[in-house]
Amino acid sequence: MPSTRFILVGQGIAGSMLAYRLLQNNIPVLVMDNAALSSASKVAAGLMNPIVFRHLTLSWKCPTLFHQAESFYRQFETETGESVYHPTNILRVFGQHEAERWKAKIMSPGFDELLDEAIPAQYESDAFHAPYGFGRVKNAAWVDTLKFVSFVRNMLRDKFLIIEEEFDYQRLVLENNGLRYENLSADAVIFCEGHLATHNPWFQFIPFRPVKGEVLTIRVKGLKLDRIVNKDVFILPLGDDLFRVGSTYDWADLSEETTPQAVATLTEKLKNFLLLPFEVVEHQAGIRPAVADRRPVVGQHPLHPQLFIFNGLGAKGAMLAPAFSADLCLQLLEKKDPERESDPKRFASKINL
Repeated sequence: MPSTRFILVGQGIAGSMLAYRLLQNNIPVLVMDNAALSSASKVAAGLMNPIVFRHLTLSWKCPTLFHQAESFYRQFETETGESVYHPTNILRVFGQHEAERWKAKIMSPGFDELLDEAIPAQYESDAFHAPYGFGRVKNAAWVDTLKFVSFVRNMLRDKFLIIEEEFDYQRLVLENNGLRYENLSADAVIFCEGHLATHNPWFQFIPFRPVKGEVLTIRVKGLKLDRIVNKDVFILPLGDDLFRVGSTYDWADLSEETTPQAVATLTEKLKNFLLLPFEVVEHQAGIRPAVADRRPVVGQHPLHPQLFIFNGLGAKGAMLAPAFSADLCLQLLEKKDPERESDPKRFASKINL
């Protein structure tokens, strides 16, 4: 019977990063993923923003998570020659009274390294309507998640380490010292399924709360922009007069279909501050894998030690995945205890025994 150390189910950014890390450590893995199924990583903007604009607070575990992500992507680029990490800054279009809050926050510990003084309204006023001025996040980035995931998939194909079909839960047999899946044996299986984990019979106790997001690609002729701009929606420059615009949040409609309502919402918000004409050239939708308490689930099943999960990265997958994939590798290889906030066992009381 053929064997491997670990079976990874799903190859979005979570599964891709975990597979890459394990292979870099010469750990045998096999990935199962049906490319026709949903993956938010294919449409994600990959933003790494250490600031939560709504409350003007630091994003969870920042700047630590940001620096760990930056280190991973830099090393990945060095090892592969692929360019996926794009450092930038974010120009925040202020609403009324926001400039005062911004100036006050700069005086708080840690924020002086991230926030610039407010910028007068005249700055770039030919392109943007900003009567209250701008603020700048100095240290931000975006990750080309599609390029990263595609590179890892091609690497897995070249090494014959991917089965491109849907995982069948019925065929998984747990044994005392491992598991079997059809004619394959392994020590453990790690489910990295994104929002499809809502169908996983082993992890029904986790309160998943997936959310649909839709993004646009627009063309704006003459907009010379070398940073991200944010005001209710973001504008991310892609080059050649093309820009990514997003995103919507919909917890009710979890279909893969794009909707005219999302186009209307995004374009209306965009017109509130973008003065130049634009045309929509592409419209995409994806389902973000989120959990009710807004924290990832990364670790071992409470009852079945052969089963692990790596999920719940939500809209911050590009920034969270490097640190938590490293943590999961330590759990798998060195039996390290998971972090309390991301441990699946925090929901163990909901298991139906």
